[in-house]
Amino acid sequence: MSREEYIISFANIIREHIGFKNCLKFLDVEKFIEDIGGSVSLISKDSIYPANIEKVGSAFVLRVDKSLNDYSKVMYSLIEMGHLFLHFKYLDKKYYEEFWIEESAYFRYGRGIERMEASKFASLVYKAS
Repeated sequence: MSREEYIISFANIIREHIGFKNCLKFLDVEKFIEDIGGSVSLISKDSIYPANIEKVGSAFVLRVDKSLNDYSKVMYSLIEMGHLFLHFKYLDKKYYEEFWIEESAYFRYGRGIERMEASKFASLVYKAS
C-alpha cells in the first residue's frame, strides 16, 4: 500500500468511526479528541499557527485559536489530527515502522510533505457524505 492509499484508507476509517456528517461542528471534534485520550484548549492566538497539537506522554493536547469561526476550528483541528495520526505515532503504531519521522514525534514542525499529508487527511475526513 502506498503512503497516499494509506492516508485515504485511514481517513475513511476515522470518518466512519466518529460518524462525521456533512455539518461537522467543533463540538463533535472536541468529543472525539476526548474519546481518544486528548484534550482541547481554546487559546488566544499566540503563534503563527491557528492551531497546534502536542503529544504529551501517552496523551495529547490540541490548542485552537478561539477567535476562529466554527468551520475554521474544525478544519484546523482535523489538520492537526492528521499530524497526530500520520506523524506522531498515535493510534496506528505498526504503520510508523516504515514512515516514522523522528523530529516530529512530539510537536509538528510543519514541513511541506507533512503539511500536505495532514491537509489531505483533513479534507478526506470532512468531505461530504
